[in-house]
Amino acid sequence: DESLAGTMITLRRLQETFFRMQFVMTDGVKEQNGNPMRSLMILYLIDVMQVLRVMLSPSYGWNLRTYDVGKHVDMVYNVTTLLGFIVPRYTFFGLAFLMVAFALGDALFCARLFSAGDINKLGPVKALRFMVVVVITTLFSSVMKWLLIPLDCLISEERSFSSYFHGDQAPCTPWAFPEILATVPTIIIIVLYVFFALTVAF
Repeated sequence: DESLAGTMITLRRLQETFFRMQFVMTDGVKEQNGNPMRSLMILYLIDVMQVLRVMLSPSYGWNLRTYDVGKHVDMVYNVTTLLGFIVPRYTFFGLAFLMVAFALGDALFCARLFSAGDINKLGPVKALRFMVVVVITTLFSSVMKWLLIPLDCLISEERSFSSYFHGDQAPCTPWAFPEILATVPTIIIIVLYVFFALTVAF
């Protein structure tokens, strides 16, 4: 009985902490932004264009010509494609990993602050709000795609992560050593990222 009561108290504290964070993250947005609806519509437009590119994939029955036309409406895809001629492909994986890790770490830090009743430090909360806008509201599908780069050789013809360790002709073996040192943390952070996105969305 004491164990159950302790668990319920912990859950109640987590619930209160979450609602406090949600309130502070959304409170005052209208006062801080001159036209929040316009900014929101731009962000949603960027997100819709990414979703449209994904939905027009041949995997969903569309032909390649339709996909080739549809993918060029995705602003993020166009920018990252151009950057791909300059920087290595795995740079996007590293960028996505760092952004998500920072967002998760900042969320935990803010939760600790609110759990302790310290609401005076608004810097971490503002940073969390910004990261939510970037990695969830705006770039969710792209960030997810970048996080899956070490594993996408399993279903695509892209250069495998293993080739960087075992030579250009190496097969895709994400569970071999030393690739597994990147594969396991990647899977963990993807699961946490999806849970975090669902938590923020609801």
